[in-house]
Amino acid sequence: MLCHLLPPTSKNVLCKYILSQLEGKAQVTCSLKTFESWNELKPFLKSAFGEKKDSTHLLLDMTSCRQFSNEDVTKYSLRIESILTRMQAESHYTCKDDKEIVGRIASNEELASRPSY
Repeated sequence: MLCHLLPPTSKNVLCKYILSQLEGKAQVTCSLKTFESWNELKPFLKSAFGEKKDSTHLLLDMTSCRQFSNEDVTKYSLRIESILTRMQAESHYTCKDDKEIVGRIASNEELASRPSY
């Protein structure tokens, strides 16, 4: 894509346009966060949709996630947040009952807030 040729204001307009065109799982996933620029949206979309994982694999990713020795706390927390967002989107997309969605999201958030050892 030729985004690197656009001025910053046009990139923000592009970001808003892309967000307005999303449907289904992509719309649900992106609605869980706020994006101000293309530079924020692009890596999120790549991480959320770059590889396909079901809820079991995402749960495994969350429970086995550890901070790397060369990784600062901010980057580590962003990885946790990315996995959690993907888990929440998967819950919204696959659950048919609203009560089940609430329960899954609550358990996902509890799991994400636990320290990893």
